[in-house]
Amino acid sequence: MQSFLDRQSAYVTQRCVTEHLRLRLGIGWERISDDTDFRAAVERCRWEGFATVLGALAEIVLGRLRQRLGGHAAAGRIGEATAAVLASSAREQTVLDAEAMARTIRQWLEAKDDWQDFYRNDAEAIAQNHWFGTYTYAPENRWGYLMASIFGSQNGEGQFHKNAYTRGKIAALLARVGFEVAEMSTYLWKGDREPMIFTRAIRLPPS
Repeated sequence: MQSFLDRQSAYVTQRCVTEHLRLRLGIGWERISDDTDFRAAVERCRWEGFATVLGALAEIVLGRLRQRLGGHAAAGRIGEATAAVLASSAREQTVLDAEAMARTIRQWLEAKDDWQDFYRNDAEAIAQNHWFGTYTYAPENRWGYLMASIFGSQNGEGQFHKNAYTRGKIAALLARVGFEVAEMSTYLWKGDREPMIFTRAIRLPPS
């Protein structure tokens, strides 16, 4: 019973969503069907419609089962099967709270611009809470745990290895690898977009 309800509900939901969109979009379907955002929205529609289709199908099956098993027995079987399908269809995910992230960014602006080290994930670094050389979870340094709170530790699946830069951090990074800043300036990308930092550096002579 569970397998039947699960399989048929998924099939009906898929057909309803897909055929409705094909009808509404017409020749535009072929152009948009490969778009990543569109496919994600379609997948969302499928999951949102699944429970409604499951409930409707359960009512139809209940009507047939009552003729064989009686009202209470049929309702019990359908209820158990429906609950099992919904439980097996559950999905969990964890994402950052955008409002909390805004508060974290305010903390980042108030913290010290004092880059210490690159990210490390060796056993010693993990044991000592290395966090980019700051050795603390406290939001005191822009480039410590605050950076991981905004972009992730850059060590987990699904993280996008993004980072952020300021004039001070760029100078500290260059010094670490044996360069010094010869020129540093700011400009707007494409003339009117995001603020960018341009840097030209020269290698320091061996000491």
